[in-house]
Amino acid sequence: MKLIIYAILMMLVTACASKPPAILQPVEKQRHQQHLADLQDWQFQGRLAYIEGKQKQSASVQWQQQQKDFSLSLTTFIGIQILALSQDEEQAILEIDDQTHHADNATALLYELTQWHIPVNQMSRWLKGQKTAGDIVNYSPSGWITSLTHGQWQVNYQQYKQVNQVALPHEIVVKGQGLTIKLRINKWTLH
Repeated sequence: MKLIIYAILMMLVTACASKPPAILQPVEKQRHQQHLADLQDWQFQGRLAYIEGKQKQSASVQWQQQQKDFSLSLTTFIGIQILALSQDEEQAILEIDDQTHHADNATALLYELTQWHIPVNQMSRWLKGQKTAGDIVNYSPSGWITSLTHGQWQVNYQQYKQVNQVALPHEIVVKGQGLTIKLRINKWTLH
């Protein structure tokens, strides 16, 4: 009995001693937005949920951004590739079902082959918490974006964390065109 009580006490002490999450320091919103604009080479890993009507799908997601070029990879929880989408100055390429497809626009190509409405052309900025031209933006008192509206798209930022001295989103919900896209970012890598 003493051993069980000791084990429980040790678990409680260990849980209380765990490192608290980093506290986000307030930022000046214009400076923060400029810093986000300067971030041109980065990647993240996380989870994506796509909900449209009764259709619900989830996947592991990896996004890599290099200047204006990006690549997006979606895999199942056991690592099987669902699709790989990339866009550079010349073309968009989508690999799905062991076939490779080419087009000028990544968003249109993704919709044509999957019927998924994901605004990938705007996502490279939204993923960082950076506004785009024409966005209607709400800021937190601490200076980072809490939500933005771009046409028919509503983006909500539910959690930020410090990454290399930069406040970056870790939970994002994108809504529009009758669908919801939820992103939980597990790891940011800034280059």
